[in-house]
Amino acid sequence: AILEAPLVEIARFMPGLQVELVDEEPAALSELLLGGTVNAAISGDELGELTVRIDHWNLFDERFVVLMPRESALAEFSSLPTDVLAKASWLERVSCQGADPPWPTLFPAGVEPHIGHRGRRLAHLQHMVAAGLGLMLWPEHATHLAGLVTRPIANDPLRRKVQLLAVAGRRYSPALEALVKIARVQDWRGGFPVAEGSAATADRIDRSGL
Repeated sequence: AILEAPLVEIARFMPGLQVELVDEEPAALSELLLGGTVNAAISGDELGELTVRIDHWNLFDERFVVLMPRESALAEFSSLPTDVLAKASWLERVSCQGADPPWPTLFPAGVEPHIGHRGRRLAHLQHMVAAGLGLMLWPEHATHLAGLVTRPIANDPLRRKVQLLAVAGRRYSPALEALVKIARVQDWRGGFPVAEGSAATADRIDRSGL
């Protein structure tokens, strides 16, 4: 969803442009970019240190929030304290190689979360959330199923930078050059909807890592 604005802007200057969007594992991005399978990628900074052959530009910062069914009792909270979250059952994404587990940042020393299930793709895991199998950490601006809601964590302890990636030194096509230029000046946060938590109790380009 976050790619809509820059793609609309590019289409104004390049009518008839055809873009292929793919969803891939964050750990595979370097190989896909260097191999030419994808020309650019948007991902969180959980990838760890990138090879010098890949350029990256920070687009915006975002929080990790908690994804849950709309009918969950925790949806009544305007923000979720960590002592409440420590008692919950969690679903964990396991695909981000090089990324540190978020739990030590979220919970005090000695507190281990209960991990009910694990999976690799956000699209699959959110269906497990909808089935009531656990809560999940979710990128603030990632889309989710209509029956789910997100709530912020008290004091916002978990954040990430969302980046645009492209291969350094490779000749850009006109479309890719336009994407890079527009993405770097785009007011990303200005186009985001109001976070759900603020309403609680008051209610070949890769988009990856979301």
